[in-house]
Amino acid sequence: MMISNMNIHMLHKHIFSVLAVLLICYTMPLHAQNSQVRPFIHGGYQGSTISGAMSLHSGFRVGAGLDVLMGATDQVTFGFLPSVNFATKGAKVSVSGGESISTTTLDLYYIDTPLLLDAFFKVNPDMGFHLNAGPYAGFLVKGEKDPDNTGLNFQNFDYGLQVGGGMEYSGVMLMAGLQWGLQKITKIEGDNSKNRSFFITVGYKF
Repeated sequence: MMISNMNIHMLHKHIFSVLAVLLICYTMPLHAQNSQVRPFIHGGYQGSTISGAMSLHSGFRVGAGLDVLMGATDQVTFGFLPSVNFATKGAKVSVSGGESISTTTLDLYYIDTPLLLDAFFKVNPDMGFHLNAGPYAGFLVKGEKDPDNTGLNFQNFDYGLQVGGGMEYSGVMLMAGLQWGLQKITKIEGDNSKNRSFFITVGYKF
């Protein structure tokens, strides 16, 4: 299923907007005393479903972001974590066709942009634990139904809440998180399906 030129143009606009926000987040703290900004990359497994569907959709998540230091005590540092990710979401749903019921897969591909507040609890100079939370916005790149690849009338924009945490050791990060979508994913009247997902990633902070 090919992405239309209009969708590609919209995707480029979204990506440029997000990169502009990240650039601002990167440059502004550089002018503040004792500020610190560290980029990071990560990738891993993303499991998802939609509200009302019980089967798990397996996918992946890969992206990059910034850890912007906002304040610190002896044991805890507080930061802002904006990131841009390519994330696969969806669900396996049952479809009724006359007297038979079949299972089909919804594949949804998003540019996912969480904006998180993070607390990092230091165990020692090299190791600590993260707890974070905040909103996320998702921009749909492509949505399709398998096996017949029939395009559905999906919303181009998704948003919701994300909570997560994990461990960091000498820049290596093992993180996990949950996302709770607040926007219905289709434009179909009467359909209130929303994204529900979790992820586990491994990353590195430079």
